[in-house]
Amino acid sequence: MIRHIALALADNAQQHSVILGPSMRPDLTTRLDQVVARVMLNGKEIAVGTGDAVLGNPLSSVVWLARKLHK
Repeated sequence: MIRHIALALADNAQQHSVILGPSMRPDLTTRLDQVVARVMLNGKEIAVGTGDAVLGNPLSSVVWLARKLHK
């Protein structure tokens, strides 16, 4: 089940979710590859991941998309 949740999150299919927590203002020193995201359900952690799961760094996905759109 957790793997299905991770895939759904990666595909942006969980639009009915709510994000709670302090706001984050990344700056040039923020290590996006080390940012931790936790999925909680009824107070229980059911999935956790770090930014490096996104092509090694979330910015890599932005670069990939920019190159794809350029083509």
